[in-house]
Amino acid sequence: MFGDSVNIAVCGHTDAGKSTLLGHLLVLLGRVPESALERATSLAKAIARDKGQMYAFLVYTQKGDEYVRGKTILPARVRFEMGNRMITIIDTPGMKDYIKNMIWGLHQADYAVLLVDAVKGLHPGTSDVLSVLRSFQTPIIAVVINKMDDCSPAWSEQTFRKMSELAFLAIEEAGLEHTAEIPCIPTSAKTGEGLISYQKIKWHSGPSFYEFMQGLSISKPLQSGPMRLSFNRNDVFEVKGLGQVVVGVVESGELHVGSKLLFEPLSSMRKEDVVSKVRSIQLAKGVIDSAGRNLAEGVPRQVVGVLLSRRRGEGWKSLFRREAAKAIIASELPDTPTVGRLFRSYVTLIKGPSERSNLLSEGHAFMINAHGDQVQARLVRILRTRKEGQNWVSGGGPGISPSDQAEAEILTSRKIALEENGKIPSLSRFTIRTEIGVVGYGSCSKMMEETPWDSLLEED
Repeated sequence: MFGDSVNIAVCGHTDAGKSTLLGHLLVLLGRVPESALERATSLAKAIARDKGQMYAFLVYTQKGDEYVRGKTILPARVRFEMGNRMITIIDTPGMKDYIKNMIWGLHQADYAVLLVDAVKGLHPGTSDVLSVLRSFQTPIIAVVINKMDDCSPAWSEQTFRKMSELAFLAIEEAGLEHTAEIPCIPTSAKTGEGLISYQKIKWHSGPSFYEFMQGLSISKPLQSGPMRLSFNRNDVFEVKGLGQVVVGVVESGELHVGSKLLFEPLSSMRKEDVVSKVRSIQLAKGVIDSAGRNLAEGVPRQVVGVLLSRRRGEGWKSLFRREAAKAIIASELPDTPTVGRLFRSYVTLIKGPSERSNLLSEGHAFMINAHGDQVQARLVRILRTRKEGQNWVSGGGPGISPSDQAEAEILTSRKIALEENGKIPSLSRFTIRTEIGVVGYGSCSKMMEETPWDSLLEED
């Protein structure tokens, strides 16, 4: 068991070089077999028509689509063992098409590193990344300015300073938590500069990316409460000769071999207990040589693989993927998650929900992303609102304005497992998305009994 393990998401806009950075770092550390590097090089030349993408191809997990598109689709994990400390780096998608997967990747993280393209600067998609980090209360611990070799002139200190200032300004404007002094690290993922050491960038006196990780003194935030394991329905795998394994995050409590798990909202949707016994627990394997490792128990914020008992008839993988819920929360009986469609919440609006409207009003429809789940929803009632630093005002008026906080009731199109914020905060939080991106966030304060409000979504 590692005494101090943390999960860190590397995040940023698409094509910033997140996968390339991690893949090249693994090569420089000697962790990539020659056969794997040759295969990645061949695929990059044949599919992406760019040999330089071979490092990214080492990290991709969704082999088919990711290889064809040359983009990260599902979060990937890369483990670094440093003494009795383990750091798991989570490579998150940057494309808007895969924002639900990006949100799931960020949910798994205790901290985040923001990657910025030195040439293109901050991308519109970066604001979505920062908004999700704010909604999950995930602190940023470093900024990486990548593609320093593409600057004009190459390795420009002036460009580095400019992009660092823009990144810091965006972090402050987003109201994000961050360490007192955020280190800013210049790199070139393609050439390897700044990943382990510096040869070209003589003016930088700070650490390389790997040196930064070695010097980390942060600890993961522990969360008390009953046992909860959250996982995405895509993270169910068949292990030859053993059975089916789910990979997820232990949110709270302790997960033990032999525990009997109940899955929500699946059980509530099927109106029967869907249960399984835990046959074994492993520290979830990462890409390349990050093999799984047997555990006596799973503890909060660990990403683990759980071998489930065999199921007669339809297997777990098929069952989870066939049901409407995109994510599952597993618990131990009798203390199970709250499940429903109507809940009271505290909501903060970041920006107007559309190009035409600056207000989130009663009846407005949007998408909710909570842990790994995604569901359509509607704002059915605004109970009270307040401006920052002011007192609460009863009623909703015309709606919720940007920067306003509101207490409101939200109705979802199907049942969702969502904890109350006083019990398990990480499973109470959600983001609010519309066609223009992430526009707000909130947390569930109370799951309510279903009422005639339910018909509101069914009328459309």
